[in-house]
Formats: sequence, structure tokens, C-alpha cells
Amino acid sequence: MTDFDTPFLVKICGLTTLSDANAAIDAGANAVGLILASSPRQLTLDRALAIAEATRGRVLRTLVFRDDDDEFILRAQDLIDADAVQIHGPLSDELRGRLREREVRVIKALSIASDEFYEFNDATVDAVLVDGATPEAERATRGGVVRTILWRTRDRRRGT
Repeated sequence: MTDFDTPFLVKICGLTTLSDANAAIDAGANAVGLILASSPRQLTLDRALAIAEATRGRVLRTLVFRDDDDEFILRAQDLIDADAVQIHGPLSDELRGRLREREVRVIKALSIASDEFYEFNDATVDAVLVDGATPEAERATRGGVVRTILWRTRDRRRGT
């Protein structure tokens, strides 16, 4: 299983079946994303649990949330026991602390279209996911729009 020791991590997100997860692992993915946020690829807790249990120890299993309340995130994590959580939207100090107590890795998703992208302190989390969503695309698809970004934009960030 891969850890966060590498500068780049390949995470395949939006998997909805164990077959999809196994294919991603076989193709060399370091991590899989199980979406619990509102999305066309949203999983039930039961389905996410089944995929997470079947892939334990083979890949970093990541629960993906967007604008969910802290208690839902903690309940889901306690049930599924994933290796990491990925947060789109607010990440409170309290939630970060409670996840750390559980020894869960924290990935913060930052849209390059947001002020937060330039202001976020990367040292407070285990990894940062650079989301290239534009405001229009973000509203339409809730992230994951597969757009190219200029890497020099990253150099203007405070937290890098």
C-alpha cells in the first residue's frame, strides 16, 4: 500500500463497484476515492464499506466529502475505517483534530478558482489535491472536470 511519501499520488475517484476498484488497483493506482458527497457517483455507506473492506491493505482508501457536516464525516469514517478523507469545502480545526485522533490522513481539495487555493496552509494536512474546476464547471459537476491547469499557478501559493 502506498503512503503519502511521494510528491504525486494517483487517486482514481468516483469508483462505484468493487470491479472498478480492482481495475484501478491493477492499473497501478495509489489510492481510490469513494464518494460520499452529493454526486452522480455518490455511494451509499453500505456500498462504500463493502469496497473499502475488500480493498484493505492494497490501496489507500479515501472517503470523499463536500460541504458535509463534521458529525457525518466522523460517523462515516468510524463505520468504514478508510485510510484517508478528502474534504472539499470547509475543514474545521476540530474536525482535523478528531480525524488525527483516529489516525486518519487528511486530504484538502483546493479549487484553483478559489482564494483558499492561495491562502491555505498545506502543513495542516497530509496532502493537498489541486482541483482545476472553474466556478461554472464546479456548479455544474461538483468538481472532477478534468481540465488542464498551469503549474506556475501553484508557485504563487503561500502554502507550498
